[in-house]
Amino acid sequence: MHTTGAVGQSSIPERLILHRQSSTAGATVCCAVAITVLYGFATYGIHPGRQSPEERVLVDGPEE
Repeated sequence: MHTTGAVGQSSIPERLILHRQSSTAGATVCCAVAITVLYGFATYGIHPGRQSPEERVLVDGPEE
């Protein structure tokens, strides 16, 4: 199942090309999910509804 033909065409198996395309698609989806989760953490914090560490320090004062 090798692609053969005129000079300059690749002899890479079609299976390898399809595997590479699916790997790239999988990596793209994984990165998109990770960026979305990190954006959510940055926007809402890990525990939504609770005070951020900065807000707790400003309300309670510095710990000594």
